[in-house]
Amino acid sequence: MRNILLIMALATATAGTLSGQEKLIASKDKTTLSWLGEKVVGQHSGTIDIKSGHLTWLGNKIASGEFVIANKASSFSVMLENAVNDVNRLQKEADESIQKLAAGEGKDIHQTMIDLEKAEISFQLMMQVRNKIIAAYEEVMRMQI
Repeated sequence: MRNILLIMALATATAGTLSGQEKLIASKDKTTLSWLGEKVVGQHSGTIDIKSGHLTWLGNKIASGEFVIANKASSFSVMLENAVNDVNRLQKEADESIQKLAAGEGKDIHQTMIDLEKAEISFQLMMQVRNKIIAAYEEVMRMQI
C-alpha cells in the first residue's frame, strides 16, 4: 500500500469571491505540486507540473479544487536507472548498518536485519524484472519478419 502526501505551494494565484468562498486560480508557471510517497523499500518524492487549476477555500479550509496535470512521461531507461539507484542505495544502507553493528556503534540488531532484508528483497525484485526484460527481448528476436 502506498501513502502519498501532496504538498501544494501556490506561489501566485488570482482570487475571486463566491458567496463566502474564495477561489484561487493557480498560475501554471508559478505553482508547484510536490509529493512524497512511502513504500516498503523507501521513499519517493517529486514535483508535478500543472497546466491549470484552482482551489476553493471556505474560511481557512480547502472546500474543493481541481488541477489538470501536464503529463511528462519519463523514458523507460530513466525509470530503470532510478530503480537501480534505489537498489544500490538500499545495499549501501545495509552495508553501513552491518559496519556499525560490527564496530559496536549500532546496538539494534533488529534494524540491521530489516535493512538487510530490504536490500535483499529489492535486489531480488530487480533481478526478476531484468529476467522479464531479457525474456521479452528474446521473444522479440525470435519473431519472424
